[in-house]
Amino acid sequence: MTKKKLTPSSIIERVKNAINSYIYVLKVARKPDKKEFLKTLEISIIFISFIGLLGFVIYLVSIILGV
Repeated sequence: MTKKKLTPSSIIERVKNAINSYIYVLKVARKPDKKEFLKTLEISIIFISFIGLLGFVIYLVSIILGV
């Protein structure tokens, strides 16, 4: 496998391509409407609560088993 040698011009070209892709994402992105935002918030809260509950159950089991 051959490696490409990094030259200043290739580094600059890679940075330009990265910046252009970031700009494209910002142009395409849109602000969610209220309904979409609330649905995302609801799913996030449910998921975080589930993970917390799972951790608490594991903690309780470890206390009961004396581990």
